[in-house]
Amino acid sequence: MTRQFMWANTILMALVRCCIAWAVIFLPLSAQADRLSDNYSGRKALVSYIASLAKHVTWPDSTFRDGKDPIVICVFGADPFNGGLEAKLKERNVARRQLAVRQLGSDLEAIGLGCHQVFISAGEKSRVKEILHRLDNLSVLSLSDMEGFAAAGGMIGFVGSGNLIAMQINRTRLLTSGLEVAPALLRLGR
Repeated sequence: MTRQFMWANTILMALVRCCIAWAVIFLPLSAQADRLSDNYSGRKALVSYIASLAKHVTWPDSTFRDGKDPIVICVFGADPFNGGLEAKLKERNVARRQLAVRQLGSDLEAIGLGCHQVFISAGEKSRVKEILHRLDNLSVLSLSDMEGFAAAGGMIGFVGSGNLIAMQINRTRLLTSGLEVAPALLRLGR
């Protein structure tokens, strides 16, 4: 064998090994459920995160009718939590306000009305730009576990698997929304 042939063969084998390593590492990840809400432990973890976000955000007084109005967490699209969000928030208070959950269904006219947080179901991915556009200029915290949510203009995208969650935070969108956000929340996100 010539030296050039041996060198080319070595490079080709290295490339093959790299491709195999990439496939072994990344293909199982892409085969997993791409949303946290697709499995029980992910839904349970999401419910806990969503419930605790209200502690780290302050809404303008103009988003409430009076001091007794609840902080309303809305779910837009199919409810991926199967009532788990309502059960977790039942009789829970943050900053002397009760937390309440409202199911919006898929009615675009209802999006954002009376909501302080909106979790956008992954089934609404094809309309996410339109949904987020309707939330422009409203002090509503937008959340989802759909892939690329924060990059698409949403405020907080949840990513992970099982009960391991990370938050992708769109700082620009969050900081220009009129919401007061605790620095600890911004440090948690990537």
